[in-house]
Amino acid sequence: MKESLSWLSRSTRSAALVCEVELTASRPPSVALGRVFLSAHSAADTLIRIEGEPMDDVTVSQPGESITVIALHGEHDLATASEMCVLLDDAISGSNLVVVDVTSAQLIDSSFLHNLVKAHRGAQTRGSRFVLQMGTAPIVRRALEVSGLLEELECASSRDEALAKADL
Repeated sequence: MKESLSWLSRSTRSAALVCEVELTASRPPSVALGRVFLSAHSAADTLIRIEGEPMDDVTVSQPGESITVIALHGEHDLATASEMCVLLDDAISGSNLVVVDVTSAQLIDSSFLHNLVKAHRGAQTRGSRFVLQMGTAPIVRRALEVSGLLEELECASSRDEALAKADL
């Protein structure tokens, strides 16, 4: 078995990592070569997802050429941080406009906010646009306000407004 580990975030209470694993032939045929996403809040609370399995709390669409919309539903915290990091990196590297829609998100934490900052900086470096679509639950809006990201990120109040930024 071949493994390579890369730490995406780490604290004294929790950690997230991505393992690239080459699975052997003795594994079931439904398991393929890919990334295994592991998020651990404690030894008793570990979530594992193999790349390619659907993320129930994220919808990705491409409504136009070189435009990616990532719509979030539910809670986004350390449990989804590594998946979000990979998803945002892929979207930034392949699109001229990336819209992250947090309209239906119920909760976000600092690991998610960190991913937004990283994606925003990645878009700036690449010369593409990164837009945060708002209209969210009060707790999500408050987290974005307190963090100062609403002043830092380009924001839109609707999908049409966000997509119009592709033409600017």
